[in-house]
Amino acid sequence: MTVQSFFVLLGESLRLRHQQWLRPEKLEALQQNKLRKLLKHTYEQVPYYRQIFDSNRIKPEDIRTVRDLVHLPITTKALFQSLPLAEVTAKNIDLNRCIRSRTSGTLGIPLTLYYRKEDHDILDFVWARAKVANGQRLVDRVVSIKEATYSPSPKSWYEYLGIWRKTFVSGSLGVEEQLDLIEGAKAQVISGYPSSLKFLAQGLEGRRHRGIKPRLIFTMAELLDPPSRRLISSAFDAQPFDFYGSHELGLVAWECSERAGYHINNDSVVVEFIWDGKPVSPGQEGKLVCTALHSYAMPFIRYEIGDVGMEGDQPCPCGRGLPLMRMIEGRFNDFIVLKDGRRISPFQLTCAIENVPGIAKYQIVQEKVDRMVIRLVRGREFSQGIFGEIRQKLYPLVGEGMEIDFQVLDEIPKETQKYQVVLSKVSGG
Repeated sequence: MTVQSFFVLLGESLRLRHQQWLRPEKLEALQQNKLRKLLKHTYEQVPYYRQIFDSNRIKPEDIRTVRDLVHLPITTKALFQSLPLAEVTAKNIDLNRCIRSRTSGTLGIPLTLYYRKEDHDILDFVWARAKVANGQRLVDRVVSIKEATYSPSPKSWYEYLGIWRKTFVSGSLGVEEQLDLIEGAKAQVISGYPSSLKFLAQGLEGRRHRGIKPRLIFTMAELLDPPSRRLISSAFDAQPFDFYGSHELGLVAWECSERAGYHINNDSVVVEFIWDGKPVSPGQEGKLVCTALHSYAMPFIRYEIGDVGMEGDQPCPCGRGLPLMRMIEGRFNDFIVLKDGRRISPFQLTCAIENVPGIAKYQIVQEKVDRMVIRLVRGREFSQGIFGEIRQKLYPLVGEGMEIDFQVLDEIPKETQKYQVVLSKVSGG
């Protein structure tokens, strides 16, 4: 990043920070303008969506408000997987010049994503807005607990000036090693999955003499249930701020210091609460159906992400115009428990195998302390070599003493009410 582009992006960041304080009606008007622009683009440039509009006898101009979106069908990750890339990406955007990413497969269905650089920058700034709003400073030392397969980008020039400094710690390390690295980094901000931070919090119990005193804790990607929130808060002496987002949509919603719910970033995403195909009223549970307003290369319109939430019916006491989501359910997975007592976070496992091609859907089931079964639904590039590749990626995490078997199925059955991509039948998981 050049110095000039840095200041251009800084201006964009300041604009986004200002927008959170706009009155709800101003934010709604901004959201609707962005939505209309996106829908016009997708109709003209994305074959899948043009077919959707035409088959439903709808034109983009017929969608005047968010409430009109109900006339379009809901899409899913599985549907995106089943279509050729050319059908779901924009014809006028060169994918070779896009930023490419891959979902973590938290629902057992990984997906390759494409973003224009300008869209990706805005999604980054939406994340930054929430962190700054909750007290993160440009000069804070940040430690991020990441999956074993995470490869950080090279440091940017501003990090050498002490701005937005980040240290990454692998969640596959033992608890003592992770705590040593966090202490050595003198972390003022710690971020990670609730399961990873809960694991570290248990290691900190009774050892308050350690020099780990973060000012801020950020959690994301998993359900932060009340017991985990209390444990993390007690161990680190800092109340966690929980963020809710996805690779496809960016940061969808986040907690502020009032913790009255999750602020929906309705200047970057549209969130509908749907049950049986119909919108529900505030205070009623609904499936989250989202439209990413900055997804021009690979648009996501009325995209169901597999979670359940509840729209708030009151504004937040903080005064922001961003509406509240009262509750989030979902993304609750199991730890894998090993013979030596170590516990492996489910996200370490899903991130280890997310880039293996040829998998349409998967589930990891620990049957015994020394045996797990990987259930697979074939994708377009499926081959028998996938089995060896998955074993090779999982053995560094679970050890070669773990027996790893495979079941190739047409569909993966639910063993619990909510589908879990990692499921342990071992006590303590």
